[in-house]
This record gives sequence, structure tokens and C-alpha cells, in this order.
Amino acid sequence: MRTAKQLFGDTVIARLIDLRLARELEISGQTSVAVSPLHVSAMDSAGVGESSEDEDRSLHRRLETMWRAGYPIGEVASISLARDVISEGFALNHAQVRLLLAAARSLNRLGDPMEATVMLMTIEDAVHDDPPLLFEWELQSLTARLINGDRAGAVELIGTGVEHSAMGHERDPVCLEWLFVAGAALASETGPPSWWTDFLEETVNPLVPGTANLISSFTGSVMTKVEDIQSVLDSPRTPQALRLAALATMCQYHLKTDCAEGLISAVESGLDLITELTTVRSRALDGFTYTMAWYFAIGSTVNCLLAGIEHERSELTVRRLLATACGASAHSGWQLTATAAWCMGILRLLEGEIDGAARDYEAFAASINPALLAVGWGLRDTVNRWQRSNAPYYRLSASAEETASQGYRLHDGLTALLFGPGYATPAEVPTWMRTVFTHARFLDGTISATEANESLSNDPAIDLPGPRAARSHVEAAAEDNPEALLSAGRELQQVGYRGAALHAFTQARALFLAQRMSARARVAGEALEALQLRTSKSPEDPRPTADAPATPTDASPSVTLTERELEVCRLVAEGLTNVQISQRLVLSVRTVESHVLQSSAKLGADHRRDIPMEMLKLRDAGRINAVRRPTR
Repeated sequence: MRTAKQLFGDTVIARLIDLRLARELEISGQTSVAVSPLHVSAMDSAGVGESSEDEDRSLHRRLETMWRAGYPIGEVASISLARDVISEGFALNHAQVRLLLAAARSLNRLGDPMEATVMLMTIEDAVHDDPPLLFEWELQSLTARLINGDRAGAVELIGTGVEHSAMGHERDPVCLEWLFVAGAALASETGPPSWWTDFLEETVNPLVPGTANLISSFTGSVMTKVEDIQSVLDSPRTPQALRLAALATMCQYHLKTDCAEGLISAVESGLDLITELTTVRSRALDGFTYTMAWYFAIGSTVNCLLAGIEHERSELTVRRLLATACGASAHSGWQLTATAAWCMGILRLLEGEIDGAARDYEAFAASINPALLAVGWGLRDTVNRWQRSNAPYYRLSASAEETASQGYRLHDGLTALLFGPGYATPAEVPTWMRTVFTHARFLDGTISATEANESLSNDPAIDLPGPRAARSHVEAAAEDNPEALLSAGRELQQVGYRGAALHAFTQARALFLAQRMSARARVAGEALEALQLRTSKSPEDPRPTADAPATPTDASPSVTLTERELEVCRLVAEGLTNVQISQRLVLSVRTVESHVLQSSAKLGADHRRDIPMEMLKLRDAGRINAVRRPTR
């Protein structure tokens, strides 16, 4: 990054990153950037930042030349070129039709269905003789209607697509994406209409047996039939996107049915497939396959965290997602932000931080973009139904001033999200899930160990390592058995429930001291200190490369922010502008700007967008603290 700025200038690199024409990444711990010389050339002498109208037109022409030559130019430039095509009013050629379709997709994803609809109307007549383009047009039209809340119009459009069927293109990525989005859009109905289920069974299913149930179970319409999902995985005709969706569904199925072996097998198969797609094969993934890879990675990560399987790698994945979300541009940050909030909520729940987990799920619900690909509509309906539900409240803190109406439906909401899009209310929550929630409430102090143990006393045995360790902890705490607590703490540490392990070691040491067993108390204390030291560090990849550099010891001084500066930085991380922050905190815009500048200088952030990333690094290193305002 430093070299790129020296070669091309700060403003050029910043503008390229904003336009998504340069990609930020990290290599051996160093912030780096992949820059195309073509894109730098297009920016050269364009007067970036203070350009005139003529210079802007010159830059625009250069980007258009690159686009015509087949080079990627980023979402912002693509939308701008598409607007120019419409304003010119000339007859459209094939390349311009594809440009308008791509721009409509970007606008839908960015939450602007009105302009997307204008572009789609412009090319409606031009796509009817080209089946792949027609399905892309129908997909984006369906998405735009759903974003606008026109569900009836969306269902009507799905019916039109079913009437002319897929015309032999059922295995194309765009058609597959249309099938999943349509299935998710219909999942919120009382039941999928017969014409839709007939279409899946008679037209889609014969190509790859089991696809009908995969689409329906993935989008929340029906229960998963594991034999159908296995048929999809076994078929040599299954596209990679379908295979990833099937593995994600299989992970969810094995988690719900408390099958640790099956979950491990499905996770390993999915990771091997993603490795093959991203490293062995040279061609780039299409958008829908990438979406399914993303969905599998997030789903399997959360499943492994809950199950207590490969927790080191899962936690590392969560932290990387959070870091990426903090540094993401506004164009794609919503998906990463939602992902990070969802994963961090799970981590906090396992550590008994129910207050923090509840806030994470609120952030998750608020950041779900309407155009979340493939599963967006089922997931969005799930969140809305969860927020409107009459589920019991759980308190957020011990404050006596808070009433029940200020609580949070954590149990019902998390259950809905774990059971997938379109979730209603299952007949009975699985034993392992009830154990996780009861254990979290015990750690949070909502219920006592005795109450928790009594509620779980009649439950059958659990196969998943994480929930099994949580139950052992509850039993040991209820009996005030220090040896059992020490053993439970080690088991909890092994499965990655580190907050619970700290709790168990602390209680074991206290009980040993009360019984004047100083030698055993020292053992518990050593285990506690070792875990506290491990908890203060970021997790390491359990499978490092042979030439991975040693991590240097960071002896840099701590960074101190005022309470107001810390508050402003957190709002910057949420994506708020200075004006929005000033309205939120009732400050002048000039004061907010001053806080942002001072915070950037203290944190060593070169740009405003770097503030969250620098805060995250300092927090993980234990080098950030806040000075409270003096009370009067």
C-alpha cells in the first residue's frame, strides 16, 4: 500500500479503491493493494478530487474504452456508463444490453430498485430472443419488485417465468439464481402454489434428482429430505453452485439433528470444494457460485462454533470477517457487516454475553440488505416475523429500572435464524439448542446453576461436543464440585467455549481455596491464567503454511481516546456520515469533524474508512482505552 501511494499518489489509490478498481488485501500482516496499471492510466492526469467537467468526461471516456475492451471497471463506473447509454436514446447493441443488466443488478444490490426498474424497462424488448439474458432480466425485475414490497407483482412475474420454463438453461448460474430467489419469495406464503411445486418436480428435478427439495428446503418452504440432498451431491451433473447449496443444507441438517460426525464430514467436503474452486481452477467464479460459497462458509462457521468443532479456525474466520466488514467500502459493506454481526453474536452468546449478543442480532436485522442473493427474501421475512413475534422476553441487564418491554426475544430470534429462512416455530427445540441457551443464561446470571441444572436434568445425551461440555459445566456448578468444575473448564476450553471455561476455572479455584486445598487451587489458577493469556490474543490459524513469518511482539504504547472520540469512532464504523453523527449526538458538524480528525491521528488511520480497522487491531492487541469525562 505504501509503495502504491508513493508511485501513484494517495488520491488516485483512494479513488480507485472507492470505485472498486483496486482491491485491498493483507499479505504477511501488511496492508496491501492490488492495482491494475490500466486503471491507474485511466486516472492519470484526470484531476482526481478537484476535476473540471471536461476532465471528468475525459476520465469517463477512458473507462468506457476499457469497458468496451472487456476490462472490469467497477460498479460505480458501470452505473454511470449505463445512465449515459439511456440518455443518448440510440438503438441498443448486445454489449449495451448486458451493461444495463449489470447496472440493474448493482442498483438492486445497493437498494435502489427505482433506477434499476428504469434500466430494465429500457431493455425489455431486447432480451426476449436471448434466454440467458431473459432470465437475468426476470431475476432483476423480480428483485426490484420485492425490494419495493410488490410481492403480488413478484409472484406474477415468477408465474410468467414458469410458463416459458427454463428452455434448456436450468443449469446456468443465472437460471439457478432465479430458481432460488423465486423459491425464497414464495416461501413466506401459507404454502408454495401447486404450479410452482409442479414446475420444480416436472421440469427442474429430472435434470438433477433432488433439486426440487434442495431449493424448497434451502429457501424455507419444506423440511429437508436428507436423501434428496444426498442425491444432489451424488449426481455427476450437479453444478458447483448447487453442490455448495446442498452441503450448506446438509450442515444445517446435521446440526439440527445433533450429529457431530455428519456435520464434520459435510464441513470438510464443502471446504475441499471451495479450495478446489478458488485455487485449483483458474477461471473466476460466477456470482451465484460465489454467493453459495459465501453462504456455506458462514453457515458452516457458525455451526462449528455452536457444535464445538474446529473452533480455532471458525473464530479466526469470524475475526477476519469482522475486520473486512470494518474496512469495506459502502458498496459491499452491508453483506459483510451483517455476516460479522451474526457470527459475533454467536461468539458472545457462547461466552454468556447475552446483552452483547442481543445487540449483535439487532445490528444483523438492521443491516440485512433487501437484495441478499438467493436467500434474502426468506431471511428477511424470518427477521420481520421474529421481530413481530410474541416470544418470551429475556432481560438485557440486571438494572431494576428496565421493564419486560425493554427485553429482547433472543431465544426465538436465534432459533429462527439457525433453522433457516422461512422458519416458523418447530414442535420442539432440539436438546442441544436448549442446552446452549440455558448455559448462556446461567453464565449471564439470569438463572442460577441449580435452576439451569434442573431444567436440563431430564434431557437425553448430546452428541455435539460444545453443548455436551456446557451441560457438564452446569452440572458441576450446581453441585459446587471443584474437581468437576476444573474438568469441565478444560473440556469447555477444548471446544472453544472460552468465556465459560474462564467461569469454570474461576469458580473451581474459589471452591478449592474455601476447602483449604491450596495445591489444587494453584492448578486451577494456572489454568485460568493460561486461558486469560490465550484469550487476550487473536486466534491463530490451526493450519499455518510452512513459511509463515513469526508474529513479532508488539511493544507499542497504548492509544487513549476520549469517551466522545470513542463514541464518534463507533458511529463511523457503522457507516454514518458526519452530518448523521452530529444529529445522533446533538453536536455541530464542525465538532464531529474535529473528533474524527483527532481520532484518526491518534489511531494512525490514513483515511476515515481505516478508523474501524485500526480500532479493531488495537483492541485485539489490548492497546486501546478510553478516558471518561469527569463527573460534576
